[in-house]
Amino acid sequence: MKVLGSLEGGRVIPLKTIRRRYILIELVKSSMHIDAKHIVSELKRSLLRLYGEYGLSLADIHPIEYGSSYLVISCDHRMLQQVRSAIAYLDRIGGIDVLLCVSSVSGTLKKLRMRMRFT
Repeated sequence: MKVLGSLEGGRVIPLKTIRRRYILIELVKSSMHIDAKHIVSELKRSLLRLYGEYGLSLADIHPIEYGSSYLVISCDHRMLQQVRSAIAYLDRIGGIDVLLCVSSVSGTLKKLRMRMRFT
């Protein structure tokens, strides 16, 4: 049986064991509208400063969905706490003072969207 996946410690991990976490980030305070691309790029820069290139590659951050006051990103479940700390570390994006808050974390998008309706 051929198994495709990523290398960890010299062995191949099947793709099913790579679990994602979906993080709902709310833009609590900002003087101007900020594009989601800028938030994600600053988040990646923050992860790079805090944990280096290896930490950034392990986090594997991807934007999933965004609106005027929220952003949903996905990351690897092993790096969830590091991503949360990088979000807390952000205070300026493109010269604009911002306050970002992690509202919810879920293992599935369906459950996260249900939580979004009630907040």
